Amino acid sequence: MIPHPDLPDHKSVAACFLLPACDIRCTFCISHDDFDVATPALAQGLMEFLASQKITSVVLGGGEPTLWPHDVNALAQHASKLGLVTQLNTHGAGVRENLHKYSNIDRFILPVESSRPDVHDNLRRGLVGHHAMVMELVDELIREGREMTFATVVTSENCADVPLIAQWIKSVLARGARVHSWHLYNFLPEGRGGARKLAEHLATPREAYLEACALAKGAGLGFPVYRRENMLKSSSVEFFWFEEGLLRVGGDALARSGK
Repeated sequence: MIPHPDLPDHKSVAACFLLPACDIRCTFCISHDDFDVATPALAQGLMEFLASQKITSVVLGGGEPTLWPHDVNALAQHASKLGLVTQLNTHGAGVRENLHKYSNIDRFILPVESSRPDVHDNLRRGLVGHHAMVMELVDELIREGREMTFATVVTSENCADVPLIAQWIKSVLARGARVHSWHLYNFLPEGRGGARKLAEHLATPREAYLEACALAKGAGLGFPVYRRENMLKSSSVEFFWFEEGLLRVGGDALARSGK
């Protein structure tokens, strides 16, 4: 891994793509298939580089990070020892089956595309009953006292459901859920899902997206609600992945590469 120049001080969160593979096919997926599966040595080296910068939190993702053919929990432990907060950006199935395997994960980022199962499952395809599975995992995380973040990709199919999701979040808070934040991602026509012919159908008018975010922010949830209009241009999040064993960095590079 070639060391990268120092990161800007305003970048505090690192989104690390461990592998491209995923076992569900979301209609809006922004991920690509042509980057490396990180080796443990490269992944650990990346954690050490991040800890030497202004990064305070790492998001382990992909693809689906629970499919990484190495030990995600051990990588999270390595990151924790370096002083980094560890987050797992997952569709949830692997965690639901083996939550005990992820003891070193500080926070789980879970997808909630709608409070209505049919809408959610139509956007996240390939795993029958995905919405129900996420709900079961949320229940388990509540029982175990584990922290979670919710993520919603706002498309034409679920934009109107954002206030309903806010009401659902209030219900899980009432049951003792430890919720760190809620991220509302604007659909981008990128990747193996977003760049397909569905792109025009899934796109939401900017005014509708902004209104949905305003409603979510005004719902009085008691934790941050983030409007993520274009994550590739985030002021706080930087992106990291490997190609041919070399570290690649940055939303601009990600966009230019077509990944």
